[in-house]
Amino acid sequence: MNLEDEVRYLILGLQREGNRQIAQVLAPAAVTPSQAEAISLLAEHEVLSLRDLGALLVCESGDSPSRLIDRLVDRGLVQKEISTLDRRSLSLTLTSKGVDIYRNVIEPAEVGIRKAIREALSQEEINQLHELLMRFAGVTNSSGALNARRERQST
Repeated sequence: MNLEDEVRYLILGLQREGNRQIAQVLAPAAVTPSQAEAISLLAEHEVLSLRDLGALLVCESGDSPSRLIDRLVDRGLVQKEISTLDRRSLSLTLTSKGVDIYRNVIEPAEVGIRKAIREALSQEEINQLHELLMRFAGVTNSSGALNARRERQST
């Protein structure tokens, strides 16, 4: 096997194992990794339109997050309202139940993941890995949501 294939399989294996571990942590709340990402984004931004949320999602295609949000609405974790600024747009917010799941399950899981990365790698290695992955993501056009998140944080 050549080195490029090994890199590809390492990325796929890490993604699969990461998803397995996060799904296991989220299981008591019956929340999928994609749902957890949406809840986390709403916790961070408080109010997002469906379009804005879609642009920020990494775990799921941002083209149509409607089904993802509908499941969260059905579970009573997210509230949808017609935007007061644009009646063609929906405003999404977490319900108190959604906030509880974020604080008690999702946020601790995210803290744990960050801790595991810091324990496995030095800060310099994290910086190098980030730079390399962003460069590769740019070539594959898969860094759009991360770039949108970075832009949103800087404003």
